[in-house]
Amino acid sequence: MKQIDPEILKRYANGNCTAEEQALVELWLGSEENESVHQDTFAGINKEELKQELWAELKPFSPSKPWYQLPAFAYKLAACLALICSAAYFGIMYISHQQENQPLASVLVYKELFVPKGSRATITLTDGTEISLNADSRLKYPVAFTGNSRIIYLSGEAHFKIAKDPSRPFLIHTNKTNTRILGTVFNLKAYPEENKELLTVEEGKVQFSSKSDPEKQLILTKNQQGTIDAAGILDQKLVYAPAHSGWRTKKLVFNDLTLKEISVLLNREYNMYLEIKNKKLSAKRFTGTYQNSSLNSVARDISLALHCKYQLNNQSLTFY
Repeated sequence: MKQIDPEILKRYANGNCTAEEQALVELWLGSEENESVHQDTFAGINKEELKQELWAELKPFSPSKPWYQLPAFAYKLAACLALICSAAYFGIMYISHQQENQPLASVLVYKELFVPKGSRATITLTDGTEISLNADSRLKYPVAFTGNSRIIYLSGEAHFKIAKDPSRPFLIHTNKTNTRILGTVFNLKAYPEENKELLTVEEGKVQFSSKSDPEKQLILTKNQQGTIDAAGILDQKLVYAPAHSGWRTKKLVFNDLTLKEISVLLNREYNMYLEIKNKKLSAKRFTGTYQNSSLNSVARDISLALHCKYQLNNQSLTFY
């Protein structure tokens, strides 16, 4: 259907349309698609002000006969009332999308995927990108990518295999960072409650930058890890990248972590409440690797290494 804009609507309301434009507008007015759009579009808009503005722009109509003898005028009045919503919608959408040089049909519709504690999920986006989500993670992504970029939003941890498309870079927004990719494999850890965000590259090249200061950025390649701390400081180092995505196969890696840091990982992995009653234990460090292990076996090893006791029941784990 040819695009309807506010100028055509005004001409129709004033009776100045061509026959082709009149048929086009009347077809549009009767479409179900038109009705469904208004409900979402008018949230937060002052309809009375809009109504006054639209009526002020329409040419005045002064009938020489009473309105009940003028069925044509009654029809035009009804049409104008319908056009109040129509003109506002197309005025807003037409201007905003002209600025973005995109057609109205390219409006992005987003979905959200949340993975609770103790679970994992895998999703393939419409461009072929494969994403594995760790426990307690949230992904916001478009139903279909449009325009000249591919943009998603992540809170938590995910492993990415980005489908290659040099003409449309892939952009990931988190709480602290922006990540730009053309096609590669990497792991991004960005839990809001943790002080650091970590990006670890397995294949290809990734641009990792601070959201608060985009000039601060790292270019990372295979087996390089970029981090950003609470102060916004970026750093990078060499690592063995596959070790940082072991969670996909239920592999737990504690590399010289404090018990406080480990308790966060165990809570996320097993969805259990954890408590450290002896506060001195919180700063003690532990190193270990586990594959598909029970929480009881992990807790036992930690207690032996740190010379403490633990109590495990169906709902909680306590170290003391």
